[in-house]
Amino acid sequence: MTDALPGAPDNAASDARRSGAPNGALTDEVIQELIEALSDTALRSLAGKAVFGRAKDYVTSKAITVIAQEGGATPAIHAKIIGTDVYLTEVRVKEGSVVGGCDCPHAEDGTFCKHQVALAMVWRNLLGAPRSGGSTEIAADAPTPSPTLAERTVRQISKEAAQHQALETFLNARPVNELAAKLMDLANRDAGIAKELNQWMRLDQPVTSVAEHKTLVTEMLAVGRSFVPASQSGKYVQRAEAVLPLLDRALKTDPAGALALTQHAMRRTWAAFQQVDDSYGNVGELCRAIASRWVSAVQANGPQPAAFGAAYLKLRLEDPFGCFDTNAVEVAMGAAALARFRQKLQEAWRQAKDEVLARRKAVGGRSASKYMAALHDVHSLSDSAQLFTLEWMHLEQLEAQGDVEAALVVLKEDLNTGTGSPRFQCNK
Repeated sequence: MTDALPGAPDNAASDARRSGAPNGALTDEVIQELIEALSDTALRSLAGKAVFGRAKDYVTSKAITVIAQEGGATPAIHAKIIGTDVYLTEVRVKEGSVVGGCDCPHAEDGTFCKHQVALAMVWRNLLGAPRSGGSTEIAADAPTPSPTLAERTVRQISKEAAQHQALETFLNARPVNELAAKLMDLANRDAGIAKELNQWMRLDQPVTSVAEHKTLVTEMLAVGRSFVPASQSGKYVQRAEAVLPLLDRALKTDPAGALALTQHAMRRTWAAFQQVDDSYGNVGELCRAIASRWVSAVQANGPQPAAFGAAYLKLRLEDPFGCFDTNAVEVAMGAAALARFRQKLQEAWRQAKDEVLARRKAVGGRSASKYMAALHDVHSLSDSAQLFTLEWMHLEQLEAQGDVEAALVVLKEDLNTGTGSPRFQCNK
């Protein structure tokens, strides 16, 4: 369970308000308290901005199936949520504070995960839905099935869990040679199983070079030729996550090799991100998990040569959604690499700016407004998007250096030419 949000009301008063409703149902007053406890502000404070943002995608998807709701002194909601796996999730409001539980890996250490945030949002919507009469129909002590899930679905979940446990018990009792024979039989009949078993075998063997590691990482993170729909994204990530122990082992045994290997893995997941419908955020989480290991590799290796700064700029521009901690990397890379990064960034920004200005001149020196109309040309739009990104990064670095004068020069040029990033342009 994850406790949060101080400010609990008096227990006796809270219980009295609940018991005062007919048949123990929740009164409008209590419902309003629950809705306030489950506000966006409260959930964002509890889980963090990034987790809160990812949770919102679940609310609009079909990934959440409510199993039951409870009333009483500690109202709660229970659901089955489809993510990388199928997770059982609950959220409660206990003495004015939001608490919860989930059997996903991210909630193991008590973290209020995105599944709990998403379920809290769903619960708030259910509580706020139009009702007849002055109280809900949620019983005080017994869970009430949600109209989104029939009782047979609850029984099916229990049945599947029992079957899984029975299979695990059966397999644990089989002799090793019998299990090996069965796995070989399955591998001979299924190419996908054979591929995963071969990867497992290679992961257990010593790898003599980074090149061998890269080949294995490429295979493990490969998506295939077809686009992967959201319903299948969890299966892809479940398979691809096997790369994480490999990266962790490299970090411990060969930090220098791990720097190249984690960077390679990061780029492969970025490529996968373009081939998978990531509505549930599973691939994004995998990208962040691998990127965090790359950051750890940079930190483990200490200050880098100047050439690293130029390579780092390319990574920043390739990163599809800002999946790693740039501040941590820029502290760890050292002065020489940071100086080269800033130099190359300034040069790339200047080149992009000049190309946009040259394109304006080529279309006849039109005014800024007419020039913006000309940007409907695909190449012009691409150039401008690149310029906006580079300028944002350039101004960010000037701010970090405290170079206010240089930043003002950039902004002044934007005002004179109409080529600046929208973030820094004034409304006229």
